[in-house]
Amino acid sequence: MNLPADRNLRYANQFWALPNKHAFMTSGYQCQVIMVLPDLDVVAVTTGRDSCPLGQLADAISGAVRSDTALPVSPEASASLARAIREISTSERSATSREPEKR
Repeated sequence: MNLPADRNLRYANQFWALPNKHAFMTSGYQCQVIMVLPDLDVVAVTTGRDSCPLGQLADAISGAVRSDTALPVSPEASASLARAIREISTSERSATSREPEKR
């Protein structure tokens, strides 16, 4: 299946693909995308408020890659990332006002 608005976009098995960009993705409402670029070893996640041309998004992500190799392993960076993820994924109790009076 392809999309009339973009003849390069293909759909199969729950994924959209841009074969000419070597990318595949899931796509949600208004540019919520998880795009995989296996040739670059990149997974990119976007959220948005408007629709976006997926081919241009693939080009922008590919253009942002500055190296052909992965970054060196960094235990400090890994620990920092794990700490940040833990902080944002832990909910805290918030203060609530007392129960409204019954009439």
